[in-house]
Amino acid sequence: YKLYKVYAGNHSNAMSTIERCSTSKPKFQKFLQEVKKRSDISGETLNSLLIMPIQRLLRLKMLLERLLKFTPETHCDFKNLTSCLQAVRDVADHVNHGVTEKENRIKVWEVQQRMVPPPPDLVKPHRTFVREGKLLKVCRRTDKARHFFLFNDILVYGPSLTGTFPLFNSMLLLSITHHTHTYIYIQQVT
Repeated sequence: YKLYKVYAGNHSNAMSTIERCSTSKPKFQKFLQEVKKRSDISGETLNSLLIMPIQRLLRLKMLLERLLKFTPETHCDFKNLTSCLQAVRDVADHVNHGVTEKENRIKVWEVQQRMVPPPPDLVKPHRTFVREGKLLKVCRRTDKARHFFLFNDILVYGPSLTGTFPLFNSMLLLSITHHTHTYIYIQQVT
């Protein structure tokens, strides 16, 4: 499971590295052409070869679902096919969860890098990015435009600027409950 999770998590990074190197490094361009010419891979590109392990997992899942659809429950292989399909689904879910986790960590890190100076403790394993946007902060004298970043456990805001911005404040979110309404209870972080 772990190997698939790591591979799938790094796949988009590998694709962007290949794209960057294929335009800037002549030796790498030559290597890509040689890979495409090899007879044992039938003219496949490096990109199409690297996506195959991820696609194979999805194909196996679809194959087992189809096979199970046409296998009677009384057949001697039905129970084994069912457990095999569940195991493949578990691996696929594990891989998808790992990719989502990595994308979230990258997004939190990118938000942290936009702040001047970057807060050292914004990126945490449990923290997930929810949304960002401009809002009016109601103040005693006048309302002020601020840029807010909402995470699952903290609300961070600063002045509305493009690019990087100085961090003004952050508030710890104690709970978020929503059914028909959303209620956010916040506590000032000191």
